Order: sequence, then C-alpha cells, then structure tokens
Amino acid sequence: MLQRTFSAPVYVLKYISLEVSGEREVARTLDDYLRGSARANSPSVARARSVFDQAYAIARQVAELREKHHVTQLELAEKTGLSQAQVSRIER
Repeated sequence: MLQRTFSAPVYVLKYISLEVSGEREVARTLDDYLRGSARANSPSVARARSVFDQAYAIARQVAELREKHHVTQLELAEKTGLSQAQVSRIER
C-alpha cells in the first residue's frame, strides 16, 4: 500500500508566521495564527467575520425550523418562491 505524505511548502509557512519580540516564529495552530496576525484582527476582517457569523446563524435557524416542522427543502422552496437549490445553498 502506498502512503502519502504531506509537507507544506516553505512559502506557505511564510504566511503563517508570527512576529514575536522581533523574531519570526511559525504558528503551530490556527488559534496561534489568529492571536498574532494583525490582518486577522483588523477592523475590516472583524466586520466581515461579524456579517458571516450573523448570516450563518440565520441559515442554521432556517434549517433547524424547517426540520422541526418536518418540511422538506422542496416544500420550503415552493412556499417561498425559491428553487430547492437556493434553499440548500442558504442552509449550507
């Protein structure tokens, strides 16, 4: 059986490095990267994350309510004038 190995190219690691006391240190986890990344903590990214979180919460509510009331995506689509594919995309 063949085994696959993965090694991140050096240029990828460059983008997930942190500035610590003037020295660069590679982030070991996503949380490490987010804590140390000026871009990830910028106001514009925070606003975009907030909008995404709100949209995701609404999508989860749509899916949960649809399932609670035993309505299929197709039935919801017919009642709302959307296609079933659009309802599916909203719920994803």
